[in-house]
Amino acid sequence: MKNIFVLISCIYLFSCKAHSQSKTMDKELIEAFDTIKNKVDIERYGTSLYNRNFEVINFKYIEATKTIHWTTILRNADKPFPVIVYTITYPKKNTILFWKGDLVLKNSNPEYKSIITAFITDAEALKQHQKQVLNEIKNGEIVKLKISQIVKLKNGLSLMLRGFSNKRVYPGDPRTAMAHMQVIIDDVTKEEISFYDHALAGIPYPNDTEKLKGYVFRIRKFLYDECIEVLVSKK
Repeated sequence: MKNIFVLISCIYLFSCKAHSQSKTMDKELIEAFDTIKNKVDIERYGTSLYNRNFEVINFKYIEATKTIHWTTILRNADKPFPVIVYTITYPKKNTILFWKGDLVLKNSNPEYKSIITAFITDAEALKQHQKQVLNEIKNGEIVKLKISQIVKLKNGLSLMLRGFSNKRVYPGDPRTAMAHMQVIIDDVTKEEISFYDHALAGIPYPNDTEKLKGYVFRIRKFLYDECIEVLVSKK
């Protein structure tokens, strides 16, 4: 009888622990959904960034349907690069659904927990990415450049967009274009920076950044053969 009581107690404690872990996961999942909804750029391409595995992730929030499109471009894989897309809906309180195509991912799926964990982790990466960019904007300056135009900054730097070029790519590779910008320091020293604009399956890669002479240059807008916008901040 004593052994049976101990067994029942262990089962009860295990059940309570599992329930507590499930409640914690649900709370983190809802917070992740809200983070993406509130922080993703409201534009047709969404927000792209690198996750901790240095894979490209892209979040789009569709206001009309209140859904999140979560895309991951896997790295170090055979070509064509695998592109994984989930649609996340929040139909009612405490219920978040993950769709792959027309199918809902069930919690009985052996990959369910790892996918949920990856989503929560990527949402945190988005939060940190936005925090970094906002800090650069606070301590920097956004410059718009047209081809051959020279713009002088308050810190003594001058920037000139020299032109654009394309890189030949093969089927399955990301589309690649480049913008070539010259950095002029104290009207004497000239350095060149090339910004890359990648996209695959309609998903843009994260905005390219370059570091030079204690400054960070982050591409903000890339209009091929027209202009670029660059955020310049102190490193």
